[in-house]
Amino acid sequence: MVNKPTIHHRSQRGIVAADLAIALGIIALVIAPLTHSWVKEQQVMSGLYKRSIAVQIVDGEAEILAAGEWVELPIGSHPYAVAGTAVKNLPGGKFIATRTTDSIKLEWVPTKRGYGGPVVRLIKLPTAKGSDQ
Repeated sequence: MVNKPTIHHRSQRGIVAADLAIALGIIALVIAPLTHSWVKEQQVMSGLYKRSIAVQIVDGEAEILAAGEWVELPIGSHPYAVAGTAVKNLPGGKFIATRTTDSIKLEWVPTKRGYGGPVVRLIKLPTAKGSDQ
């Protein structure tokens, strides 16, 4: 004996299908903002990582300049060549050294937004001996 589905069974299947559709809609509404925030967080973390590389490079080069290499840097604003393997991990940008009579400003300026902005270090140059008398 074969049980034929009755109208009651068919309506229950329709209710179950509607419940599943509603549940999937609710899940989609919850997951979409979470996915968006996760992607944004990944972008922020990537930018901070790249900025930290720039900070390390600029700090290291600033120490080298402060140790005496500043003597070879002419007065004015110039592109600054940086050696090191960490530079490969930086996005597009440029290093600029600006020397005045009493200080040097070393900075990294990214070409695109989203990398934490420029990194700037100011190095005060030593005063000449005997000039403060």
